[in-house]
Amino acid sequence: MRVPWPWVIAIFGFLLSIRGEQKRGFSLVAIWRETLDLFLTQILAMTLYHSFLRWSTATSVIEEFGFLILWTLIYLIAKYQKKPDLFLITAVLITHAVVQVCEGWLIQSSLLLVIASGLFIFQAAVKGLRRAILFSGIPPAMKGWPVLCLIAFCISVVMSGILDILF
Repeated sequence: MRVPWPWVIAIFGFLLSIRGEQKRGFSLVAIWRETLDLFLTQILAMTLYHSFLRWSTATSVIEEFGFLILWTLIYLIAKYQKKPDLFLITAVLITHAVVQVCEGWLIQSSLLLVIASGLFIFQAAVKGLRRAILFSGIPPAMKGWPVLCLIAFCISVVMSGILDILF
């Protein structure tokens, strides 16, 4: 099964940059901190999941209920950190997709690192261009959702081309 990872990055990056922001404004440090927190949460949950698989005698049961186990682990981590529900949904869905597609902890963690880096780049580009549009001479009628969605689509097409060349 081939997963279109650039579009996964674009969808979750757009959701996190528009709805997942804690406060208005543009800060690369804040974006980096949130993305790093997402990556570390995913790595911790994936590591615990793999340790359950390795140490348990009921491996088939754990594999069968893998999504629920990952969801529970990430839910507990996210609620402990007081993260919003969008963070929880993003972390669970991306981690589950990576666990289902790739074999081995090292390959899975490498893919999670690439996805986290892509999310950081996408969010930085969307928020930066959104801020540039707010302070430009563009008429107010052109500063809404259609322009923001067009910017996100253009960024995702460029990232898709770059990631297809690299991978």
